[in-house]
Amino acid sequence: MSIRKTTVLFVIMAFVGLITVLLVIQDVTVARMFEQVEIQDAEENIRRSQAVLQGEFDYLEAISRDWVQRADVKALVRGEETAAFESVLTEATFEGLALDLIVVRDETGQIVFAGEYDLRENVLKSPDAFLLEQLPGMLF
Repeated sequence: MSIRKTTVLFVIMAFVGLITVLLVIQDVTVARMFEQVEIQDAEENIRRSQAVLQGEFDYLEAISRDWVQRADVKALVRGEETAAFESVLTEATFEGLALDLIVVRDETGQIVFAGEYDLRENVLKSPDAFLLEQLPGMLF
């Protein structure tokens, strides 16, 4: 084998070896760093989502606490009067509170009143039976 062929062969082998080493280094270090960055990004997005959901839960809890103090809600739960409470639940109430479902339950968990507001059609309606069946298991 001539010196020229031997030199070319060594250069090609060195080039292939260098590319192999670089690929292994890239796979070991750079890929892991990108994976860590992606994991950190996902964790940050989860924390943000949890903060938004916690804010929504706090808002709903504040509304619930406020409405529990109302005399018409107390009368509704005691079974004394429903007309005064239902007269308050208009489209404006649902829109103002940014809610699409209001359910009032008594101390035993029985549903005393349920109203749903369709935000697309701007219409008050009765909630789906399936949805109401799911509510007894939920605690608010």
